[in-house]
Amino acid sequence: MTRAASTPLYFGPSDRSLFGWLHQPAIQPLHRLGVVLCSPIGQEDVNAHGTVRFIANALATAGFPSLRFDYDGCGDSAGHDRDPGRLAAWLASVSLAIDALKQVSRVDRVCLVGIRFGATLASLATASRHDVAGVIAIAPVTNGRALVRDWKAMGLVAGWRKRTTATPPPGNGASTSADGIEAAGFILTNETCNAIGKLSLTERTEFACPVFVIDRDDVSGSDRWTENLKAAGVSVQHVRLSGYLGMMSDPAFTKVPHEIVQQVLTWVASCALAPVASRPPLREAPEGTRPVGSSAVFTSTSNDASAIRETAIVREDNGAQFGILSEPHRADVSDDPAPAILLINSGAVRRIGPNRLYTTLARHFASAGYIVLRVDISGLGDSDAHAGQPEVAPYTNLASRDIEGWLAWLKDRRRISDSHLLGICSGAYHGFKAAVARMPLASVVLINPVTFFWHEGMPLDLPLPEHQVVRLAAGYRQAAMNPQKWRKLLAGEVDLPLAIKVVMRSAMRHTQFRTRSLRRLMRIPIKDDLVQELKAATDHSTQLEFVFSDGDPGMSILYEQGGSLVNSLQRTGKVSITRVAEADHTFSTEAARSSLCMVLWQCLRRHEHPRTTP
Repeated sequence: MTRAASTPLYFGPSDRSLFGWLHQPAIQPLHRLGVVLCSPIGQEDVNAHGTVRFIANALATAGFPSLRFDYDGCGDSAGHDRDPGRLAAWLASVSLAIDALKQVSRVDRVCLVGIRFGATLASLATASRHDVAGVIAIAPVTNGRALVRDWKAMGLVAGWRKRTTATPPPGNGASTSADGIEAAGFILTNETCNAIGKLSLTERTEFACPVFVIDRDDVSGSDRWTENLKAAGVSVQHVRLSGYLGMMSDPAFTKVPHEIVQQVLTWVASCALAPVASRPPLREAPEGTRPVGSSAVFTSTSNDASAIRETAIVREDNGAQFGILSEPHRADVSDDPAPAILLINSGAVRRIGPNRLYTTLARHFASAGYIVLRVDISGLGDSDAHAGQPEVAPYTNLASRDIEGWLAWLKDRRRISDSHLLGICSGAYHGFKAAVARMPLASVVLINPVTFFWHEGMPLDLPLPEHQVVRLAAGYRQAAMNPQKWRKLLAGEVDLPLAIKVVMRSAMRHTQFRTRSLRRLMRIPIKDDLVQELKAATDHSTQLEFVFSDGDPGMSILYEQGGSLVNSLQRTGKVSITRVAEADHTFSTEAARSSLCMVLWQCLRRHEHPRTTP
């Protein structure tokens, strides 16, 4: 599908801006109907981002101006999970998004399209509006208590895993505590839990517009709510469609639910054709609302007295490439050079990073004098894929081209003293390759890399990838010293075929590494030789700062493939290795993220002293 024109923008209160994307039709439509898309919250928002973007583009291509956005405290918008009044702020965000779309697109009516809790918010937001032409609720959360229970269940499962797994599994974690719930790194405070728990869409039947409910086809859904709507005389359509699970998969594997998208397009078109008794007037923006624009001033997350500015950047390079620049408020007019940090996607998660970590880090470091650019490499988040490249490729071989382009952009537009690159997982991989390519970087901070070599065409979903073999083998070695684990083995409670496969793969890996060491001594060329790449990455001024979660498999891979050179480079100060205790692969607990932030300060201070202190 050809994308309509899309523009990043900030809107809402001048002291607490919201971020969104406006998708505009190529030609001005005859109707005056627009669409506001309301995303889910938490990890569901991360997973559904690609689908929301696709729907917005499809609607604009069909002639409907569309706005997708981040709620207050979410994504690229201002605020934090722990701010008070989350539910009220999210509902206000929906209303502000409606006003912004009407302001910039000159529509006078909107349809609201919501997914999961976004559908709940869209439904509630209609209560105070007379300009909503229809609501589409995709897999809506009709019972707030059920959503809170789901988050609590994730916390219990994560706690069980920590108690029973020798090496904590990489990926998302969750926990429950006295002050709230944390699931996949996103927090619901007790106040937020209580507010959500009181919600029930089954009792929400006061709609002045038609409602279209799209339930998933694999579980019971919104039957009671739709029955109550019909009984109340609301025009309601209810269908069950496939595609939900694909839409909510990990961003690297998400699949757009095309049947759902087509139903959304058809239903919105029917709303546009429906007769309108009287058109509501265009509402003036609420007092204190900033003009829609491409930048916004934020209060720092770490120092309330230090304001920062964020600017949405679109750079053309064989397609639109997108990033967000965080910097001290007046950095663009300062004569003093400042250090810069480039943040690269972790996996296929957009530039907010896993559990919104990149947004937090960018604002934290910007408040201390750094210029921070967090980008979507081509084909990820909101950046277009380069010609001939797949849409979602976390290990794209063109990432070096993207990094080079962004570094050049920074140098051309800001006074930079030194540049540093930081990335988690695949972002660490690309950072390492940038160092090998001798890009002008003072340091590269590589957080939990799980591979140092990737070739085009390699699948992301290998049944037993190398890092999984390393992690499981470490767990089995630890379990071998525990008599209780042997009793489980004898009782048939252990996946014996998997254990045998891991042991065999592990033995094969060690044989391969010994063979490679011998070939190196004999000066026989070796394909994918980490020793040679480490030498190339460190034979100039770039410092490699490795940061590993305690027990993450990447550290073992580094030492195994890098051999004695790793220790040698540490002794000469060209490489440093730091462990972060009590952390999983993506730092999905608040305590782990706090520890990581302190480690990153130590890494960066070795190379550059910002103009202020954290």
